[in-house]
Amino acid sequence: MSKRDIDLLLKTKIDIRAKDDIKFFEISILVDKPKFLDLLPKIRFDLCIRELVGLDGYDEKVASLEEAGYGDFNYEKYENPDDLREFVDNNRSLFGLGDDHYQDRLEQLYTEASLVCYTFKRPPYFCDIVRQAIVCGVVTEKSFHSTSIRVIEKDTLQFNYGFVQLPHVGIMVSPSTTDREIRAAGKIAKQLYKKDKRLNYYLPKIDVANKIRTYREWYWDNLAGLSYADIADKWADRDDEDFTGLDDNRILKGVNYYKKLLNQ
Repeated sequence: MSKRDIDLLLKTKIDIRAKDDIKFFEISILVDKPKFLDLLPKIRFDLCIRELVGLDGYDEKVASLEEAGYGDFNYEKYENPDDLREFVDNNRSLFGLGDDHYQDRLEQLYTEASLVCYTFKRPPYFCDIVRQAIVCGVVTEKSFHSTSIRVIEKDTLQFNYGFVQLPHVGIMVSPSTTDREIRAAGKIAKQLYKKDKRLNYYLPKIDVANKIRTYREWYWDNLAGLSYADIADKWADRDDEDFTGLDDNRILKGVNYYKKLLNQ
């Protein structure tokens, strides 16, 4: 990786604000991917986003994109543009019944988030995280839920401002549904993610690393130019029994493990 590439990654690094370790893990191994970070400036350019906003200004900024003009959707910034065009054609949302190339900026933002999820094999609940990363450079666990419940009316299950709807699994219940039926339906739903071709874009969940926050910090410190010895010295004064006697080799293993996660 060239110095220019490293400088770009350091400049576009995403601030993750998540207390839950599992959510932190899932978020970090997407938003720290070099290819994801490389895409962000290109997406922001196409959306005419010149300055990032804080999380408190996120909703207002997103709403303003509807009046920020129109443009042709740019597939070419992605690695496999022809594959994405075919995916959009096969998975159009209610907003995608017309010309998918000419969209307002709000529609583009939602379409970009869906295509990023498809590209990096993430399910639909990652879309809001992607939009926050694009608009704010900061993400939060607040709306990051692998399981959700909603009342469906007027086909809101399929509601999406963008031109593509990521396939996902829903379980419908009625007042007479039993707990046993819900458990059985849950098992079937999980099997669908493994067997149904419409859902095979989704990468199965990876086992969570216990010290993911630490490994992430080591990874970014090393990327910023600190040697493994420098990182060990930086951690030497921390009051944590797990890192007593920390040496270069342990730092190396942690950084390499994190890199491996980012490449999956």
